[in-house]
Amino acid sequence: SAVRMLNRAAALRSRAKEPLALMLAAMTCALSTEDVDNLLARLCVGRHTAALSKSLIEGCAAMRQEDSPPMLVFDRCACAQDLALLCIAGGMDEKEIMARLSAHEAAVSRPMPMGKMLLDSGAQPGPGMRALLAAAREKALMGMDAQEAVKAVLR
Repeated sequence: SAVRMLNRAAALRSRAKEPLALMLAAMTCALSTEDVDNLLARLCVGRHTAALSKSLIEGCAAMRQEDSPPMLVFDRCACAQDLALLCIAGGMDEKEIMARLSAHEAAVSRPMPMGKMLLDSGAQPGPGMRALLAAAREKALMGMDAQEAVKAVLR
């Protein structure tokens, strides 16, 4: 239930980087996007906190879908640590979520593909660079070496 999730989030908030965003996400995650936007506006929540809360809600929903690799869900979220806490508050297994968070943190600490790598490998500068770089980053997060990831997206 929503009350149970809010109580769990309250118990976890001392571990959060952004406790207010975590609590707002736990409080509003069962609402529609429009209702979340309206409520956060009525509460006069700052833009940063509102955006982070919405990012946490979206990330938690994506973590529940089996077609979304957790590594990529964590990477797309504005705060991976708080996403893990929201998922735990929502009833997901804490050991599993924390192991996935640790794997994400290890992955992002490795060298990641950079624009210069794309250019050095023959990519043409322009509006398509952002998509190429994002695709290469996803491949690197999923275990490829940064240079291999660049080569893979340029093939």
